[in-house]
Amino acid sequence: MLRKLFLLAIVAAVIGAGVFWFVTIPATVPASALSAHTPDQANGKTIFHAGGCASCHATPGQDDKTRLGSMPAFGRDGMMKRADIETVADYVRSIAGLPVEPKTDLAAGKKIFADTCASCHGDTGKGKQDVGAPNLTDAIWLYGADRAVIVDGLWNGRAGVMPAWAARLDDSTIKSLAVYVHTLGGGEK
Repeated sequence: MLRKLFLLAIVAAVIGAGVFWFVTIPATVPASALSAHTPDQANGKTIFHAGGCASCHATPGQDDKTRLGSMPAFGRDGMMKRADIETVADYVRSIAGLPVEPKTDLAAGKKIFADTCASCHGDTGKGKQDVGAPNLTDAIWLYGADRAVIVDGLWNGRAGVMPAWAARLDDSTIKSLAVYVHTLGGGEK
């Protein structure tokens, strides 16, 4: 009797793990559901939103707080004071061509940026792909470009890694996706 209960518990655990895995896997769009023609923006937009990209990458107008990146928690870990974080956030917005308050001390922000941020984002804020630091001067903002979001990122940091997609998407779909993402702004040639 004890052996039957043990086997029943094992079977229930395996079935439970299988159900958990099935319920928690990310939703994907099968390649057969996508058009197999020349890559285009509409096809790229479909895969971006339905295929899993939008779950980590914001698009213009998307209000999503689940963004992940890779940056230290300068405020929370005591590396920077709140006032310095706010000052450098204003400077970063200025180098991206975004509006800042008229009395913003951009010279102080530039100094803080040079001392703290340039080692990863470069002297001009153009980013360093080899260390995963994004370009801060273009229109592509993974988490959002408003001041509060930038301050929050500097205070709390960001941590995450993008998965490989080559095994999940065919070449045509990847090209369509690239065409669409390029239209979001800041694309490099």
